[in-house]
Amino acid sequence: MNKRVAPEGAEFRLSTNLKINHKPEVRADGQEAVKPLIEGYIAVFNSASVDLGWIEQIAPGAFKRALEENLIHFFWQHDSTQILGSNIAKESGVLTLEEDDTGLRFTLEPSRLTKAQFDAVREGELQCSFGFFVKRDSWVFADEEGEHDRRTILEADIFEGSLVTYPAYPETSAGVRSREEARAAHQPTPEVEETPEEVVAADNSAARALRAEYLMRLLKD
Repeated sequence: MNKRVAPEGAEFRLSTNLKINHKPEVRADGQEAVKPLIEGYIAVFNSASVDLGWIEQIAPGAFKRALEENLIHFFWQHDSTQILGSNIAKESGVLTLEEDDTGLRFTLEPSRLTKAQFDAVREGELQCSFGFFVKRDSWVFADEEGEHDRRTILEADIFEGSLVTYPAYPETSAGVRSREEARAAHQPTPEVEETPEEVVAADNSAARALRAEYLMRLLKD
């Protein structure tokens, strides 16, 4: 299996919002038929995540720019040799991605799945894993022990979705870095207290400056 190595800085999350829908269509011979589609939400907006070391949610519109600009593939089991669809040829209808009021929604035509793979989706045995880069986020840090820091993803570059049986643990190392950077920026700069010796030195320096100014005035007079 040719699984991709996660790009540096990428994060992965899991979604369980998968279902089979059936879309009526008219075949070339004029007969009506029903076309199955795999549908689901890659991400649900304003929905609290499981414990990632923090609690996370995704803001509405976070993927808007990425959907317009990015190349996004859908794989089987993160295997880049088994492409189920992409947004390269949107007119084909194999894969569609769009934001609505609920979240980032996808529909996938299962024409590239085997019968066993499609049955696994239909029986609820698969989940959806997706990869993205966070471009902008914000943090609210817990005030009390036992509470969770909270992260809101404001903008993200999604690059991959995948139907998976055993999803890997969410990749959060980039999120950890983001939290530490935000925490460091959040901390006030500590005031450096002067030592008694530094206070004395400063006072002596000021006294010498005043004496020098007084002597200069005497000389002028």
